[in-house]
Parts: sequence; structure tokens; C-alpha cells
Amino acid sequence: MTLRLLLLDECISPALVPDLWKVEIDAICVRDRGLQSAGDYTIWRLAISERRAIVTINGRDFEKLAQRESHHPGVIVIPSGHGRAGQLDCIMRVVKWATEEHAIVPSLVRRVVTVSSKFEITALEVYKTAVVAEAPVAEVVQLHKK
Repeated sequence: MTLRLLLLDECISPALVPDLWKVEIDAICVRDRGLQSAGDYTIWRLAISERRAIVTINGRDFEKLAQRESHHPGVIVIPSGHGRAGQLDCIMRVVKWATEEHAIVPSLVRRVVTVSSKFEITALEVYKTAVVAEAPVAEVVQLHKK
């Protein structure tokens, strides 16, 4: 999964879809899939099945879901309180960061990338590494803070 497939959670403006398409990012929103009131697990399964990184404000719940998967397309967490332009800016900052960090194949796979309210980017590699006594053991590694 490169950065070109995104799923916008219900807390992200659906009006961003055309803006993202203009910069060659294949974005869809949960509203357009009839999932605006769906639970996080349902949205997570859609993202995995379509290999789309989720863009959300609800990072904690999606990070927990990421810890249960050995492989997932990634999560972008942006701060709340931003309108459409602010949300787009946050997403584009992550795209730029990932492109600079991984110039050959920009990727969010197995990562939770968070944009702070001061626009600082923190990336954690989050995934299930093993099952011990029926409980998943998650790997969380801080990759980068910019």
C-alpha cells in the first residue's frame, strides 16, 4: 500500500475527496459507502479489504485495532477542531513526510501516523507480532518525530 489509497472516517470532511483526487490520491469516505454510522471495526475491515489507510480523529480506537493485525494499511490521525482546509493540510503533511521518509515507496503499512495540534508528525509502527496465551502481543515502535 502506497499513499495513494485512503479511507476517510466519518469525522473527516467528505468534501476532501475531490481535493485528494486532484493530487492523485484515491480517497473515499465512509459516507459514500453507506457506513457513516458504522462501528470502528466495520470501517477497519473495509480499510483492510481495500488496502486503504484510514484517516481519522479517533486514533486511540484504530490503534487498538491495528495492534490486533499482523499487517494493516495504516492509520493517519489528525487533530480535531480543523475545518476542511485544516484537515487537507494535515493529510498533505503526512503524504509529504512519508514521501521524504521513504522516497522510493512511500508507505503507511503497519503505521499509526499522528499529526499534533502543532502539526508535528509522530509515526509508530503498530502491529500484532504474536499470540501468547490467547492474547495478542503488539509491537509499538516510535519511528520518527518531526
